[in-house]
Amino acid sequence: MVAQTVINRLRIRLGLDREWWLILVAGGLGVVMGTAAIGFILPVRWLENLPEFVGQKFAGLSQVLVLLAPCVGALLTVFVFWLFTTNFRGHGVTRVMLAVNREQSNLPMRIGIRHWLASTCPIGLGGSAGPEGPIVTIGSTVGSNISRWLKGDSARAATLLGCGSAAGLAAVFNAPLAAIFFNMEVILRDFWLRTFTPIVIASVVSAATAQMWLESSESLFGGGEEFFANTSESFAIGQIFFYVVFGFLSALIAVAFTRCLPISEKQFLRIPVHPLLRPLIGAILLGGMGAAWISLNKSDSGYPPFLGVGYAATRSYNMMLPLMLTAVIAALASRLLNRDSIYTAELASLGIRLGGMSDLSVLRRLYVSNIPLDTAITVSADDELSKVLGISAEHGVDDFVVLHRNGVYRGMVTSNDLRQALLNRQVIGLLSVGEVTRDDLPVIYINETLDVVLDRFSRHDVQRLTVLSRDQPAKVLGLLSRASLMNRYQRELDAS
Repeated sequence: MVAQTVINRLRIRLGLDREWWLILVAGGLGVVMGTAAIGFILPVRWLENLPEFVGQKFAGLSQVLVLLAPCVGALLTVFVFWLFTTNFRGHGVTRVMLAVNREQSNLPMRIGIRHWLASTCPIGLGGSAGPEGPIVTIGSTVGSNISRWLKGDSARAATLLGCGSAAGLAAVFNAPLAAIFFNMEVILRDFWLRTFTPIVIASVVSAATAQMWLESSESLFGGGEEFFANTSESFAIGQIFFYVVFGFLSALIAVAFTRCLPISEKQFLRIPVHPLLRPLIGAILLGGMGAAWISLNKSDSGYPPFLGVGYAATRSYNMMLPLMLTAVIAALASRLLNRDSIYTAELASLGIRLGGMSDLSVLRRLYVSNIPLDTAITVSADDELSKVLGISAEHGVDDFVVLHRNGVYRGMVTSNDLRQALLNRQVIGLLSVGEVTRDDLPVIYINETLDVVLDRFSRHDVQRLTVLSRDQPAKVLGLLSRASLMNRYQRELDAS
């Protein structure tokens, strides 16, 4: 009895009183993604070695193979894009961040399948790309769909999405620590203990699962241990200057890349060809560079280094200090030069701005259902505007919900609309409610998190928005005020 009491208190203290099942699911998700990573990378390895193997057998065809391999990969990618269409135009990590911040961590399974197939072909056949984005998207999709299958809410869906993403990265690169912090800082922007614990478990279990299948400590993708075999084991204060300089140079390169990428993409989109043929154009350019490289390096029969760019992790704790110093300098310098990262810049182009990590983590834990709603006064679009003004004057109501004849939500008449109408009293008797209704205002659903709601308030200069139920869209539940939202947020900050 005493032991059980201690365990219960410890579980509550750690924030696992209601989320203990997430620990079990995170472990299972780690096993799934550790196995899935094997299935993702091994075909890529086989495809990577195929052109070079054939080139060694038929040395005279090296240039032809280097030119054709990226083109074949591009054509296969085009087929996958045609088979699994999507309305989103952007990169995989950005799509995951959009789901976390605006779509309650909901990712359809077809997105994961699309990225799995569409990335295997170009990476394996020489495309200058890596598996980081695809494995993040694949793992996030698996985690999101497991949450949906378990009927979890959006907060738990975000956690499992992060577990899947971190597990995929950890398995592919055998770098669970990097995977954990990438997801906490970039994907979820949340360092809450209840989020951190399942992600750690998923990452470690996934990396261990992948190594179990491989029977080796080598990473699935990237440089091996021999890559860092000759690195210095010492780190002296005299070296700090060089790492600081390197950090600033890294920031300059990163900012230049972040700013040039969208410009080059826009210019590429102007090419007057069918959108599905654009990957082939890029592949032809890349293959041409590879063929030229072979011509200029006849003594070297190796594969061109810019085809199939890899990723390397040191796995050396002796390099942690200089790595952290360089990374911090680079991050600070790049933030001074450019507000957005390569991921948030793409979201900003879609009109989505992310707040601070502490703000987002608090707001994602709260739902509209956690805030008391104001009573909604409903009127018909066919009513006379004078009737609404009378109700407002008698009962002190400022905002009205407007319904269609069949009782379905149409829009709102706000206090600003009423004030504008009072400036032209001579026409009030001629106007109907429908003629002054705001049809552009968004609605809020009772199960949405407050980070999404706050974003909607920030886009419209109104004090209240209508709350509906997803199960019964025609049913108006009430009005949520901006003041109530901010008061609830402040109370949560005080309590944390």
